[in-house]
Amino acid sequence: MGKNAFTILEIMVVISIIAVLIGISIPRFKGMQEEASIAAIQAELASFDAAAKAYMANHHGQLPE
Repeated sequence: MGKNAFTILEIMVVISIIAVLIGISIPRFKGMQEEASIAAIQAELASFDAAAKAYMANHHGQLPE
């Protein structure tokens, strides 16, 4: 092999480091996904609240039945 070739040990170390980094990051991505879902639900509720208030303003404070 030439002088610039990587040894099998160096390649295994790099693969191990990458595996550890992936293992650390996966739970964080799942948490971020849950937070995004909660934010989307909150935005939908805020839209519903605004729509209900607009309806009530046009219908003497009454909500639809």
